[in-house]
Amino acid sequence: LEHKQHLRSSTLDTYRQQLTAWAKKLPPDLLLRNLDAEDLEPYVWQPNLSAASRCKRYRHLRVFINWARKTDHISGNPIDDLKKPKEEKKEPAFLSPEDLDTLIEKTEKHGQTVKDVAGRSPDVGWLIDTIKIGVSTGLRRGELVNLRWEDINFETEFLIVRNREDFRAK
Repeated sequence: LEHKQHLRSSTLDTYRQQLTAWAKKLPPDLLLRNLDAEDLEPYVWQPNLSAASRCKRYRHLRVFINWARKTDHISGNPIDDLKKPKEEKKEPAFLSPEDLDTLIEKTEKHGQTVKDVAGRSPDVGWLIDTIKIGVSTGLRRGELVNLRWEDINFETEFLIVRNREDFRAK
């Protein structure tokens, strides 16, 4: 994980969680250089896992094994001998115009029914605008919250998602 510090903390947390869970399933005396597909298979092909979970486990192990090969911790590539799980083909989920209208209506109603300690209703206009921009552009949450005014060109109607010191766009 020290070699992956350039990645987002959430990605590092996922890698840490995946590697820790896998390591718990390994024999305690197994050396990395002796790793083979049989050591990977029970973790990736654990019964009662969804296809998406199997694919996620496979992907994370592949990243780890590739790192181990690049750094000469292992010479072979045991993941090559492991059956690769197939991802289920799912249609992407989209909000219909009616769903968007419902979401905006409920956000407005919530803003009218909730009061702060001074008895004021919160301004939810910014949240509604954020929802509309997110739905219209397909931006990720992190990309939305890291937008700055200089990223938006109202004349050309372009929006630029930029990497920043503390943020990297996907």
